[in-house]
Amino acid sequence: MIKVKNRELFYTAVFASFHLVITLVSILISTILTMNRFDTPEKYENTFFQEIVSVLADLLTFPVSFLHSSFWIVDWLLIIGNSIIWGIIITGGYLLIKRKKAH
Repeated sequence: MIKVKNRELFYTAVFASFHLVITLVSILISTILTMNRFDTPEKYENTFFQEIVSVLADLLTFPVSFLHSSFWIVDWLLIIGNSIIWGIIITGGYLLIKRKKAH
């Protein structure tokens, strides 16, 4: 059985929070940068920065980016749950690397 310590929960919360903030900022920037294309699509083309931010948003919202709901609260819960999952994965990787370096 796996024992969870307070330090592991702290790392998970920090990594999940960081992931959530970066995800929301990348989605916001991607949306802001592409809004002009909806008004006059022939005038605006994607810049390199827009492409990078869009790909970053897609990567950070994986795997829940494929799930969409008609209720906004469900979408928010999916994004938050996704960040928690990524926080757990990053914490596990961090602790694994830390243990290998200690031995």
